[in-house]
Amino acid sequence: MLHQTIKAHIHRYYARLFAEHRGVRLPIKTGRELAGSLGYPLELLPLVSDEHWNKFLPCGNLLPLLQPSAGDRLLNLGCGAGLDAFALVAIHGGAIEVVNMDIVFDVLRYASSAPVCTARDGGKNLHWLCGDGETLPLRSESFQWVLINGALNLFPEKTLVIEEIWRVLKPCGCLLGADLCAAGALPECFHEQWDAWAWCMSGASTQAELLDLFESCHFQPVHIEPQDSQDMLYPVVFCCRKTPPTRPRGG
Repeated sequence: MLHQTIKAHIHRYYARLFAEHRGVRLPIKTGRELAGSLGYPLELLPLVSDEHWNKFLPCGNLLPLLQPSAGDRLLNLGCGAGLDAFALVAIHGGAIEVVNMDIVFDVLRYASSAPVCTARDGGKNLHWLCGDGETLPLRSESFQWVLINGALNLFPEKTLVIEEIWRVLKPCGCLLGADLCAAGALPECFHEQWDAWAWCMSGASTQAELLDLFESCHFQPVHIEPQDSQDMLYPVVFCCRKTPPTRPRGG
């Protein structure tokens, strides 16, 4: 019951944040300045408005870790405002296909309305899908890449979403992500603050817990890189590849 209550609150929170003429104040830095400080290629995205940038809530810049080949498919899970996808198309053009997925329809409607999506050829390789990361409405082994930037901590049961990511990745496919990590056990008050779940704070794991999570779901090797000094909560970037589970030898 608590699991579903947390998910329902997060859904309502982001629906309000992205609904037209309505807003939710965030306790974090957002916008073009944040994106620039993370190294996003602002010069490649002239059609993205300041308002749209202000809805961009990344925990890190994963673009330097992406090395797609022509024809690759990428799932942008918990896509939010879609800026990661816009940057990928600006860098790689029509060589790759990006499926942007979010559980909140208002988020997808807002993201897909950006001028970069409606510009000539700008959105032909961008697709938008409403669905839950715990039960992905996607075929098994259909993506070379899965990107999850600032969304993993929104899932109260991370194992469910990581198992689904493993399922939809092709063999040796790559999971790239960024989110907040906890330096240690969080105070109990965090778990009682519903908005802190939406801010990716209450769902933060330690680096050791993240490592155990990925390895238990058959991801290897796992690399977790802190992006800032290790305060109580600090951002990390992580990457790992899908490996088939070890089959027991027959008798």
